[in-house]
Amino acid sequence: MNAKLPFRKWLPWIGIGLAASAAGFVLNRRGVPSNPFAAGLVISNASLDIGAIWEGSPFVHKLLVENRSSNEIQVAEVLTSCSCVAASPTSFRVPAEGTIELELKLDPRRGRSAAPELDIDYSAEITLMESTARKYAFRLAGFLKKHPIQFSPRAVDLGEIVHGVSDESKTSTSVSVVIPEEVSDIELQYDRSVLDIDMIQDPDNPHSIELRLQLRSDASLGNHESPILIKPVMKVDAAVFKEGQSLPDVELPFRVSVLASVYASPSSIDFGIVVVGDESTANLVVHDLLSTNLRIEDITSSNDLLTVERVVTKNGNDMVFSVEQKFATVGAQLNRVELTIVRNDKETVSLSIPVKYFGKGR
Repeated sequence: MNAKLPFRKWLPWIGIGLAASAAGFVLNRRGVPSNPFAAGLVISNASLDIGAIWEGSPFVHKLLVENRSSNEIQVAEVLTSCSCVAASPTSFRVPAEGTIELELKLDPRRGRSAAPELDIDYSAEITLMESTARKYAFRLAGFLKKHPIQFSPRAVDLGEIVHGVSDESKTSTSVSVVIPEEVSDIELQYDRSVLDIDMIQDPDNPHSIELRLQLRSDASLGNHESPILIKPVMKVDAAVFKEGQSLPDVELPFRVSVLASVYASPSSIDFGIVVVGDESTANLVVHDLLSTNLRIEDITSSNDLLTVERVVTKNGNDMVFSVEQKFATVGAQLNRVELTIVRNDKETVSLSIPVKYFGKGR
């Protein structure tokens, strides 16, 4: 008898079943697209759930990108919702019904307030941009745990320091570190060619340590952005931290830019496109940010067609030179002026200034 029931009695139940199925395929408990029958690129929900992560401890998370179509898909770009996620590779091809591994470096400190926060949910979105302008958006979700080792300030940026400056108010700073009961001490890993660090234990508080950072006087010129790694030394009876997890290392971001005290302006001379047989002159100025008494020891050039002469000026803080180039060769040419300067503190500084032109016939 039931088999002969009118079809219209089944319609409401069929509609409810289809709606429930569609809802299950569209969203999972975190709101991540999860239709197992979708054509195109798919990342499993289990892979997108990154679980609990420690604040201040960047780590790498790998995703398996699956192509559920019968055609190769080219991803032209990988976009992320914040600077806390960096993807590699940023463009790739996924073969038909194949997979590729996408590596994500997650640094939850980026794009967030520098102030300490309690444990919070963490999420970030990645978007795979297909070359045909189609896009696939996925959301990473996890839980950001406050690291038990806390420090202030949260990052150290000494800014721009002129090489040779001895003013400790500019070249040094302190960082306060607070360690939990389970940690007996900390070890540091950092670039010892740039920094000297002293650790000073507070005699009245075993959980408080002061780090005194000093920029080395012989630190090389350029930008230095090497973090200071703080490694906890666990007590014997607390080798494993809460929830069965070992306490990870934590990074203290550090940055400094070391500038040369003596430099040439411009740093290179480019005469542009010129006619072979002509000649031209440019001025070159040497500055010293620390010394007011410079002496020229030697001037050389890479060939006889490039000459350099000192120009006498009323400004005693700078050295001015006249650079004359005779254009004798067709095509792109690169010559060089070499200056040896002696400062009033007896330090010798060598400067090399490129001189370029592109010669053409008349």
